[in-house]
Amino acid sequence: MKIKSRSFGELEFKEESIVNFPEGIIGFENLKKWILIENQSMEPFKWIQSIEDGNIALMVIDPHLIRSNYKMAIPSIEHQKIGLENLEKRDDWISFCVVVPKEDIKNSIVNLKAPILINLKEKTGKQIILLNDDYDVEEKFFSEETVRMKMEQEKG
Repeated sequence: MKIKSRSFGELEFKEESIVNFPEGIIGFENLKKWILIENQSMEPFKWIQSIEDGNIALMVIDPHLIRSNYKMAIPSIEHQKIGLENLEKRDDWISFCVVVPKEDIKNSIVNLKAPILINLKEKTGKQIILLNDDYDVEEKFFSEETVRMKMEQEKG
């Protein structure tokens, strides 16, 4: 299968790589079919690309790379909606958070409050809103300490 993506040009993918989001993604509720785009040159970032609208691609990242102690308090109904409770291993599902890159990278934000969960076995996904109040929808991507260390490295 092929789609024309605004961000990536023509993309070829296999039908079995499509992840179905029955409820869509927040802000894109009408888009139900997405593919995950991984490229070593973009690591640690990945993209989820709508196959229904080639103009829509979201940059995502593993939330544990942003906050090593990231914990998700997921409502049990959400587990059931994409079958997470039936999975035997943690490797059977992944989580991502949407990144909003800014021109000045230190101003980039990440939505840690509403991660995207994907059941890799069933190829279903859902963006959920966490029960815990530890995170915000507009968390700074880089802590003040990280920004300061980066600036010191650039000075030499």
